[in-house]
Amino acid sequence: MRYPALLSVTNDLSESDAYTLMTIGVQAILLSAKEIDNKTKQRINDLRELLEKIHQEDKDSKQTSIKS
Repeated sequence: MRYPALLSVTNDLSESDAYTLMTIGVQAILLSAKEIDNKTKQRINDLRELLEKIHQEDKDSKQTSIKS
């Protein structure tokens, strides 16, 4: 059984942090911002790319273990 969680990301997320979130089964992250400037847009983009990378690596490792 999974329980919903609301996480506040106040700093940049490291790759290690992203793996931890994946391990505990986090399905969504909410970000808050006072204004949408170029720095905020870049932060959102960097976070999206990191989470997509982690998701793809997890997906690839599951496919590899199924074939083995």
